Amino acid sequence: MLLGSVRLEVEDDELEGKSHPGTLVTDKVYTSYKPQVKYKSKIQFVPYSIRGEAPRNACIRRFPGLESFCTPRSPPGVAFSCLLADGAILPQFAIDEIYKVTEAHDPIVSTGVGQHQMWAAQYYRARNPRNWLTSGGLGTMGFGFPAALGAQAAFPDRLVIDIDGDGSFQMTMQDLSTCVQYNLPVKIFIVNNRYLGMVRQWQELFYGGKYSQVDLEIQPDFVKLAQAFGATGLRAERPSEVRPVIEKAVSTPGPVVVDMVTAREENCYPIIPAGCALREIIDEGEPIPEKLFQGWR
Repeated sequence: MLLGSVRLEVEDDELEGKSHPGTLVTDKVYTSYKPQVKYKSKIQFVPYSIRGEAPRNACIRRFPGLESFCTPRSPPGVAFSCLLADGAILPQFAIDEIYKVTEAHDPIVSTGVGQHQMWAAQYYRARNPRNWLTSGGLGTMGFGFPAALGAQAAFPDRLVIDIDGDGSFQMTMQDLSTCVQYNLPVKIFIVNNRYLGMVRQWQELFYGGKYSQVDLEIQPDFVKLAQAFGATGLRAERPSEVRPVIEKAVSTPGPVVVDMVTAREENCYPIIPAGCALREIIDEGEPIPEKLFQGWR
């Protein structure tokens, strides 16, 4: 289930019975891929044109006094202006930039497993069928890179992208030798938060922040790793570096590994806890129900 821009009916007195086909923001709007899903909810409209620029306060993060939430399926032109105070790259921003730079190429996109997989599903707005390769709920870490290699071998003239996590990529990174040997020009974008991010998020939310076996601070230098195999290695460490690095990766012949150093403890929402119904979905900032807490107080 993803946040989305769909037609909804609302409970607001002035809007009762009406609908709006544009982008909506709300504390809790969850929709499926069906374009005419109806879900009663209090909503607030983002005041910008479908084809225009978003205001500066249209963002993907919440701050005190700011309840607007820019949906992942927003139209092109939405600005991710609310970045982290320390200047770190938000993973959502990074993937949205990958989409903007590569959209015109109509690429085949694969993913590994973890938070980056969820963000890729939310923020990479694929428009055509048979362009999305992911293991879904099977949880096959390491799937993204070899899947991209197979797609590239089958479609040598297409742009093929692997949006991967640092944990997932380490499962099959030795396939760089295959990638270089057969000159498969796959572009690998590593959303690198130096954690097994999905497990870390679970431990934060449901086990009281007691982290166990999730820290990947000790890891290969992915740029040097790529170079050691004969591929091109690039890195982005600040938001201003993201787009130029993506553009360079796409324009560089042959295999390219891009290490995108992102915020370490960014969480992925909404989330449905294990064993819960869809109506028990949790959004950012909402309390964790007592029955779901599995750690120690």
